[in-house]
Amino acid sequence: MRIVVADISSKAGVDGLIEAVKDLEIGILVNNAGVEAKGFFGEQSPEKIEAMCYLNMTAPTLLSRHYMGLMCARGKGAIMFVCSLFGFLPAPYLSVYGATKAYIKMLGEALISEMKPVPGMDVSILSPGLTDTPMGQPFLATNPGFPVDSPEHTAMVGLRGLKGKHVIPLFGNNVAAIVMGRCLPSALVRWNQRSMMSKLLNLKTNNPWRKESKKLQ
Repeated sequence: MRIVVADISSKAGVDGLIEAVKDLEIGILVNNAGVEAKGFFGEQSPEKIEAMCYLNMTAPTLLSRHYMGLMCARGKGAIMFVCSLFGFLPAPYLSVYGATKAYIKMLGEALISEMKPVPGMDVSILSPGLTDTPMGQPFLATNPGFPVDSPEHTAMVGLRGLKGKHVIPLFGNNVAAIVMGRCLPSALVRWNQRSMMSKLLNLKTNNPWRKESKKLQ
């Protein structure tokens, strides 16, 4: 086993990671690295947004492209994209993070289909809901009753879905993805998400751009 510490929020970091393990045969690539930025879009710096987009979207895309070629050449390998329920729904106050996960969902779904005829090559997607991890702690403190999964169970579900599947841990999360993502009108989903997310994140201030807009009136 080899542990490599790398910051893959830039091309140099991605290239450095690939170089550090170039002598190893990578059998499974799990695209799990990611960050989120909570709060109003107008309060997030362009630099933070750029780094988040690179880490959440560009890095897994480039790593998958690199290792998929090697896996196909030797006739075996698996790539898992870790998405999120936020990839199915608009995520006010987590807007950029949600958008990056929607990208990962679409990329993964396309590659599952595209790589299906390739012998030995498996692509899958894992879309967790609320999980008891450090990233999930702010939501756990204000959780109104959404199902919470353990990291261990989430990982197990992901491994079971490696054979070209898109899996969502916990029954309640599967229902939410179907109902909110496919059945309800978009306007209703947006309203519900804004109300729910403001409570989950305990936002008590007004959108900063609302103040700027009033100044111009």
